[in-house]
Parts: sequence; structure tokens; C-alpha cells
Amino acid sequence: MAVSVRIKARTMSQARGQHRHDFRIGPQPQYVDDRRSDLNRCLLELRPLTEIWDDNAALRQERGVTRAMKSNAVVTSGIITFGHQAAELFGELTPDQQDAAFRELAQAIAVRLNTCLESLVVHLDETTLHTHFMIRSYTDDGHPVSNITGKRTKSELQDIAAEVMQRYHPGIQRDHRKTDRLAAGADFADTLHRSVKQLHRDLPEEIAEKEARLEALRREASELEESAANTRRHMEKLTRKSALNEKEEKRLQVYAARSSKKEEEMAEVAARTAQSQQDLAAAQEALAGRQHKLAQDEIASLKNGRTWMQIGRTPRQSGLRPR
Repeated sequence: MAVSVRIKARTMSQARGQHRHDFRIGPQPQYVDDRRSDLNRCLLELRPLTEIWDDNAALRQERGVTRAMKSNAVVTSGIITFGHQAAELFGELTPDQQDAAFRELAQAIAVRLNTCLESLVVHLDETTLHTHFMIRSYTDDGHPVSNITGKRTKSELQDIAAEVMQRYHPGIQRDHRKTDRLAAGADFADTLHRSVKQLHRDLPEEIAEKEARLEALRREASELEESAANTRRHMEKLTRKSALNEKEEKRLQVYAARSSKKEEEMAEVAARTAQSQQDLAAAQEALAGRQHKLAQDEIASLKNGRTWMQIGRTPRQSGLRPR
């Protein structure tokens, strides 16, 4: 019955990949039904990421920050999703009402995080209706949004999501906190693990996201290697000279420092790539396991059904347990 909001900071390369996914540019994951992609609704086009980057840099400069901006400081992406019953309730609204709700919620999130909304698109070509949005990753006063999105703020975003959606359909609820679920008598394991059916539905999307993340890391590594190779060529050109003037000496020092920094960045990307590969392999293994369990459950269900049909009794009537 609940609505939920999740946000995540995006590097420039990740933001480009997210943009391609949100607006269905180029090849898409297998779970996307491209026969329904024309039903998707773009509510706010994303402006060029380089413009957003420049805005971030200007906001930092206004705050008096002089150090270089990190590569993960371009946008924060978000997704608005619904539980199964909440999705059915929301589906009772007209498309115009749905769009108004999504606009109001996305804008309210941007206001709460003291930044601006950059894009908003509704997807109807996946398992359930949901919305992707992006916000500028720096606040109006020049601070990273990531600095203000701790547990308390993320909990407030869930409050905002419920408040907005309930204005459009009173049946939609807030995503329950884990502590509330435990107090209500839920098993601790149930607060940690999704059902097999839900995992079977969600894992393909998670795998596709991990594949996209891995591909983005590979592109980032390729771009870094190309840039590093270019720097090395400049250094080699200078070192081949028998004597360097003062300006060339300084330039060589700059190239050397730049080369060292890029080597560090490449090592970091290589480590993240290795971890991403491990995460992808684990998710693929989990999906295979869940698919196997669903198949085994289905076989067991069919066998039990044949057993009780053969003896003409139900488990309750016979007092026996199905085999």
C-alpha cells in the first residue's frame, strides 16, 4: 500500500547512463517492454549535463570553495515507486492526475533538499508504473546534496512522498519503518528479505542496473586511459628535448603531477570495477537460485495437486499432510 522514494548521487558517466535509461535512448535492459515505451510520459526534459556541472561549480565558487570539484558532483537521481496495492490505487487516477502528483512530489523533494528539479519521466513499459527524476547535486547555497541526505532526511522524504500521494489517493500509505514493522509483530527476517516472488520480479531490474553501472565504469576507465596516454605523450615529447627552458620545465612538472593523479584515479576505478563485477555475479547467482526455487515450488505444487486429486480428498479431509 506504500509509496517509496530512493535517491542516489551520480557521476557524470553514471548520469549519462541514467539519462539514456530514463529517456529510452539506445539499447535498454531486457525487462523493458519496448512495445509499450511510447506510453512513457516525459514531464521535464533534462538540460545538458555540462550546464548542470557549470551551475554546480558556480554555486561552489559563490560559497568560496576553491578546491577542484569531485567527479561525482553533477546530479542526484531518484525513483518514485509503489507497492503492489498502492500501484493499483494510483492506477485508478487519470494520467493527468498521476502526472500532477509526480510533479508535486518531485518538486517537493527538490525544495526539501534546497536544490532544483532537472528531469522527470514516467515509465509504463516495465513491471509497474514508476517515475525517475534528477535533481542538481548541489544545494542553492553551494553544498553537496549528499551532505544533507542522512537517515533522518531520507525518512523525511518518505513522509513527504506519503503526504503528497495521499492528497491524490487517500489509500496510499507511507513506507513503514523497520522499527514500526517489528513493533507491529513482523518477523525480523521479514524486515530484511523480500519474498521469492518479489525477488523474482525485482532482481532482473537490479541486475540490469548493475550491468549498466559496470559498463559505465568500463567507459570511465577507457576515458581515463586515453587521457593518461595523451599526458604521457606530452611528457615524452618534452623529455626528448636536450634542454628545456623554464616554461617547459614547469609544463613537464604539471604533466608529471597530472599523470600521477590519473594513475591513482585509474587504480580507484579498477577497484570499483572489480567490486561491481562481484556484485553483478552475486545478483545473477541469486536470480538463478530464486528461479530454481520457484520452479521447484511449482513442481511440488503440481505433485501435491495430483496426489489429492487421485485419492479424492483434500488435505483437511484426510488429516494427512501433502507429500
